[in-house]
Amino acid sequence: MEKYPIPVSIENIERILIQMKKSVFCIYRKDGCRGTGFFCFISLKDKRFPVMITNNHVIDEKKLKNEKEIHISLDNGKKLKL
Repeated sequence: MEKYPIPVSIENIERILIQMKKSVFCIYRKDGCRGTGFFCFISLKDKRFPVMITNNHVIDEKKLKNEKEIHISLDNGKKLKL
């Protein structure tokens, strides 16, 4: 028996998107490049830790050595300096 995706109402999709937008951020580098990332939790030895995830081409070891600050912008308009 084949399983099909369960239909999701527009109201549920909107709620899901609102929750997802709280987790996504934009990264700004001094050289003008931008990228995106998201917040999540990882579990290690029965403890949960908040982490930021992005791609290596956005922030890699070389860029972290050259740039001492990372600026991110959240969906609610807030800007953070890490």
